[in-house]
Amino acid sequence: MSFQSILPFVIATMATAHEDMFTPHRISHASLFSANKPLLDSLTTDGLVSITDIPGFRQIKENTLKHLHECLLDSSSQEEEEIGSSVVLEATLNDGTLRRTIASATIPTLGAFPFPKNDSSPNCKAFQEKLQEFRSTIDKVTLVFANQLGSELDHSLKLPLMSTKDGEYSFHGVADIVGNGEHLEHFHSYEKLEKDHEDTIELHTDQGLFIAFTPSLYHNKDDRLSLSKGDFYIETAQGDTAMVEFSLDDDLVFMLGDGVNQYINPKFRSEDPSRKLRATPHYVTLDDKEDAVRVWFGRMVLPPSDAYSVKDDKTYGEIRRLLSDNKQTAPNGLGCSSIHQRALDAAPQGDEADGGCPEGKFQCWFRCMDIPAGEPSIESCTDENDPDLSMKCINPRGQVSWDGMKHGDYYPKCTNSTAEITDVPSLPSEEPFNYPQDEDVCTDGAWSEYLTDAEDEFDFVHDLTTTDGDTAAKFFWSVVDNDDGSNKSFIKGRLSFNGLFGWIAFGFANTADGAKKNGMNGAQVLMATPGSPLDYSPVTGFDLSKGEEGFRVAEYVIDHSDSAFRHWQDPVGPISISAKSASNVNLAPSVDTSHECFTSLDFYQDRIHETEFNTSGMNTMLWAANGEDSFAGYHGRGNRAVFDVEWKTGEAGARGSLDNVDLGTLTDSLGSSFAAAGSGTMMSLVVASFLAFVLLII
Repeated sequence: MSFQSILPFVIATMATAHEDMFTPHRISHASLFSANKPLLDSLTTDGLVSITDIPGFRQIKENTLKHLHECLLDSSSQEEEEIGSSVVLEATLNDGTLRRTIASATIPTLGAFPFPKNDSSPNCKAFQEKLQEFRSTIDKVTLVFANQLGSELDHSLKLPLMSTKDGEYSFHGVADIVGNGEHLEHFHSYEKLEKDHEDTIELHTDQGLFIAFTPSLYHNKDDRLSLSKGDFYIETAQGDTAMVEFSLDDDLVFMLGDGVNQYINPKFRSEDPSRKLRATPHYVTLDDKEDAVRVWFGRMVLPPSDAYSVKDDKTYGEIRRLLSDNKQTAPNGLGCSSIHQRALDAAPQGDEADGGCPEGKFQCWFRCMDIPAGEPSIESCTDENDPDLSMKCINPRGQVSWDGMKHGDYYPKCTNSTAEITDVPSLPSEEPFNYPQDEDVCTDGAWSEYLTDAEDEFDFVHDLTTTDGDTAAKFFWSVVDNDDGSNKSFIKGRLSFNGLFGWIAFGFANTADGAKKNGMNGAQVLMATPGSPLDYSPVTGFDLSKGEEGFRVAEYVIDHSDSAFRHWQDPVGPISISAKSASNVNLAPSVDTSHECFTSLDFYQDRIHETEFNTSGMNTMLWAANGEDSFAGYHGRGNRAVFDVEWKTGEAGARGSLDNVDLGTLTDSLGSSFAAAGSGTMMSLVVASFLAFVLLII
């Protein structure tokens, strides 16, 4: 498949004549929670389903879309006057239709990036009024849809569906891909300026896993909304073209993209073609309504950016960047499916297809790992008197990952262990650990009250809470100038976590080229632990016997290659006895567990290890926490984030949102408008420009 034929993230084909009518299969929102299997019949034949009766959504949708077009017009004209550019993207389509777009994204652990705002426009204020509720509802329904699809489908698939390149993390099933994927969001308005009967958007198949969209509405000049009819067409499984007959009952439509052919269908255990999911070719033709514009929203789900494509030998994030950087030189077939290309598969390939590995390596941690120095070869790891002795993939507790496809601290070892994998012990229920959180006590109201003192004490705050609500955390800080006449400034900071104290860490991300795991490897961090790191064992965890008296805070440098704590548990500075006991900012860093539900890490420093806070500019920071157990193991994909901080202005956001230096995914002509727009609109400009360049969506 040539690169020119796919366009970035789109498989384009020739349009055919308009023919039959097609009524989508409709599923009530309530039925998505049932034990039945409502999705597969439609998704294997048609490739799309409509979700109806989403509580309260029709009114939220209409209230939001009703003001979209006028807001786009207001924003476009205002921003052209003020900065000479606009975050509203305009494109003239095949038939002369003018499409106006604003775009954003929802990224796991970083949450939902804001759409551009225009506070001076009443239309935009009205548009923004229900926007958060609109996006939140779609987010929840999307995750419910993914969970239901996974429950119907995962048992038929070879799992995991994907893994990271180093095998440290697996994306097990459909819900895991969706929950960790990048969700790209668009609002479009379409205004037909010419009477041309060409297709507005030609027949194509979206490149994502699926897209969730609201059937388009016509916004009439008299400010009424009505269903847009006769403009959306699909190619049926029989190869015919049919107009899709939507109704006002269709709250949210899920339509499969070519991603199902890349990383779902190749994973079926059965070769029965009737079981394969179907990506839906579709196109749009608008009529010549002079008194109305067509308004629409879509949310495309792409695979996790750190998931690895074996075929392309790149992560999906790298593929997306390569496609957007240079469409002329990208390799043929990059990121697309083809009957002539091998399917994506996280399992061993080529010479390793039988599960074997080259000499000197062993299948462990989703990959062929080097057999550690000092271990015998696979062939010599035998004993006729001990039939259990063999090379195995184990964790430090001697538990065996029999297929080598388990996430965590695993490595090859010659052993006779046959121990099955079990969860590490949870934190104790006694004070000061109080496991698990008491849902009746640890409420949203209690969390808000807990943060009140910090809101008064510190100058700035950055909300690290994820949109799904699974993680709640806030980072507070003030810049304190030294009163000794020097130019040195300190950061007085507090990281507050809606979770118990297993460990909590904050520090500088490793921003060097080639830094692994989004800057975690090589990071310099301040980390609070419930016991001394000198006594830590990956077999038994931290020693919790001393209670608060055992709490410690120290500085560490995370190993540049090996992520497990046992590889970097020796601090690079003094160890503080760290239970918080006073408010004096000059005390050593401390951890506060005085509340039975929540944890805070406090510090007052001009640096962490060898890196000084750039108090007159920006730093890229990271945080992570574990509120479940006393092992310095995996924090989950939720209790962490990497973010940028402008210390003195109080601005903070997702990594790259405050940095206008690396504009590799944008056209050169946009460079000046980044600087003029300011950091507040930076991420919206990045997302909008990137998406408009690489996506063709209805």
